[in-house]
Amino acid sequence: MNILLIDINNNSRYKDFVPLALLRLATKHKADNVELIFAGKTPKRKPDIIYFSLIFLFQFKRDIEWILTYKQKYKKAKFLIGGISISLQPEKYLKYLDEDEVFVGRDLELEKLTPDFDIANKDYSYGFTMRGCHNKCEWCVVPVLEGKHKKVDNWQSQIDTSKKVFYCFDNNIFSCGSKHLESVLSFCDKHNIKIDFNQGLDAELFYKNKKIQDVFLKYKHCYQNIRFAWDSHRVDESIKFMFDFVEKNNIKCRDGKLIYMLYDNEGNAPEDVFNRIKYILNLKGNWAIKLMRFKNLENGKYGRAWGSIGDLFSDHVNYSCTGLISVTRYYNYLYSYNLDMFINILGGYRDYIRSTKGRGKNTDKFIKYCDNIIKAKL
Repeated sequence: MNILLIDINNNSRYKDFVPLALLRLATKHKADNVELIFAGKTPKRKPDIIYFSLIFLFQFKRDIEWILTYKQKYKKAKFLIGGISISLQPEKYLKYLDEDEVFVGRDLELEKLTPDFDIANKDYSYGFTMRGCHNKCEWCVVPVLEGKHKKVDNWQSQIDTSKKVFYCFDNNIFSCGSKHLESVLSFCDKHNIKIDFNQGLDAELFYKNKKIQDVFLKYKHCYQNIRFAWDSHRVDESIKFMFDFVEKNNIKCRDGKLIYMLYDNEGNAPEDVFNRIKYILNLKGNWAIKLMRFKNLENGKYGRAWGSIGDLFSDHVNYSCTGLISVTRYYNYLYSYNLDMFINILGGYRDYIRSTKGRGKNTDKFIKYCDNIIKAKL
């Protein structure tokens, strides 16, 4: 039997991670002829079964177009389509697909299988050692899909010990306590694997649990990347404690340290996000910042709680690292003023990018351009 696995994320920033469901299906069908391709490619063999795993709600239009393209091309093949997106909004997909082609929810038997990372040609592995989360953040689908936190019974088999990096997709590993955290870190340490905490770690649990702090510190040599989230006032005290803890204990990462920050949602005023960024920029330890715009879970559209200011922040996210503009100088310049001037500069940056038509961008010219705007405002 010819099995075709189609990775639909090849043209997105998530292309480094083939959906785990597809890699587990490759293991399930080891006795068959299994082929993994990116959407848009043609398989070597005519498929009998075609699998898709859909992840992102905001990519619905693109996803359904690819599925219908392959359905038209391989009319005799059996199609099975699952994943996060289709599980959250199956009614959208059932307008185009038959009920027997749609799988909603998690396949717990499939999740017991070890992903086949070799078919994906990756030199790293990734997966979950726990599922779920006790938090109920308004922007997050984890409680809806997975419920409360729970350790994965066979988590060791999800880590390929022949690969020297493991991307930990756990939604809230700290919620399973210090013993589970130590089990995961000691396993990676034993096999000389660097661990990349690929989601935002829970600063509140870190702050409140001394045992988690001790375990985290014990294995500080294991980290490729650590990420924390600062999305609300609720974690102001704990996130600042975490910054001090990491700096005081000289915790280093091979690829860096990152703060996720959500913007343009209710309860997060522009002043709050501006002040958080400014606080981080003044820290020691070289923390990077990843701004992410709030999206409505129902329709996948960007939030508009901030109105036009949210669009300016989007320009800031999209353009700040492009061309010959120094990221460090850009940030230091941008956050040396108050919020009102910050907004004026962002507007100036938008005009500057448009005026150069993407060419000839450099830091000195940009700063001179914005200085003229500032002089006009003062």
